[in-house]
Amino acid sequence: MLEYAAALVGYVATLWICLPRARNAAEAGQRLLFMLGPCAGVLLLAAAVIRHVLRIDEYMRKAVTEYFVIAA
Repeated sequence: MLEYAAALVGYVATLWICLPRARNAAEAGQRLLFMLGPCAGVLLLAAAVIRHVLRIDEYMRKAVTEYFVIAA
């Protein structure tokens, strides 16, 4: 849970920092870089989910994989 919480806080923080700066950016390249900032939080969250799936037993891994497939 700590990994999820840290990744979520990182994502929200980068959103809070990057979105106003992206709106005020003069050039499209700067805007793109600011908009890519929150992707770091998303990647951290994906890594936390993958680590969690690798730690659980086989039955739960199958169930979690099915839940992800249904959600997709």
